[in-house]
Amino acid sequence: MICSKNNENDVIEAFKKNPNMVLKMNNIIAYKINWNNKPTNIKELAKEINIGLESMVFIDDNPAEREIVRNAVHEITVPNFLWSLQYCSVLQNSA
Repeated sequence: MICSKNNENDVIEAFKKNPNMVLKMNNIIAYKINWNNKPTNIKELAKEINIGLESMVFIDDNPAEREIVRNAVHEITVPNFLWSLQYCSVLQNSA
């Protein structure tokens, strides 16, 4: 899933045109790419794919966004990594 504050067309274009992008849009089960607040978008995504918020992990490079989500969506896990890439690396190396 993707929850991004951005212009949807710009994000989709980046997925299509970036040759280094490992994931493709068809790998993404659902997304909310807009300028709405992330807690609302996250709750909508959970409903859309029918999973509980406690099953979600929110990764963001912006500490302010992480704190907003942590305070607004108590059920979600929000790791305190310096960068979201560190978390992705941990996941990749644990497989």
